[in-house]
Amino acid sequence: MGLLFAVSLFSANSLKAQIGQGTILIEPYYGFASTGKSLLTVYNQSGTSTVSSLGPVGLRFNYMLSEKFGLGIDGNHQAMSLDYTDGTFNYTVSRNVFRVMLNTHLIILSEASFQLYGNIGAGFRNPAWTFTSDDPNYIEETVPGIMPVAFKLGLGGRYMFTDNLGIHAEVNLGGGSNANGGLSFAF
Repeated sequence: MGLLFAVSLFSANSLKAQIGQGTILIEPYYGFASTGKSLLTVYNQSGTSTVSSLGPVGLRFNYMLSEKFGLGIDGNHQAMSLDYTDGTFNYTVSRNVFRVMLNTHLIILSEASFQLYGNIGAGFRNPAWTFTSDDPNYIEETVPGIMPVAFKLGLGGRYMFTDNLGIHAEVNLGGGSNANGGLSFAF
């Protein structure tokens, strides 16, 4: 049964996936090469600290208004932290960011089951830095971000295995990551 499913995914008859007017795209993704994590890593020079991060993990919905142009919503969450010690006490600097953007989607090239597309997104983000410690004299605080505006400019490709299932990858300026990729569902 599994072999039959795998063969149907790559069947030549199913490679004519058409994304056009009226198509709804749902695309979960995971981002890589985060600028925020890179900034925390710069401070990780002492060897007594660790940097960890998640995401951004996102979900994008697009509705194709025409054969080449769609409009949708892109939301993601990103978390990162730097844990360090001074030999006596432990300290943590963490950052959580939630973004929600109105997203435009322009198909630049469409060949059989592959699409090359560009997107621009703009909206709201809620970045916050939190500083904590087990030092009894340390004053813990949360500092809101200074810029609540989210922006994303991207170029990506999508390959559809069937009419409804595919994969996508993007390179971005803004939006939480410099690159992301994930699944594509078309309805």
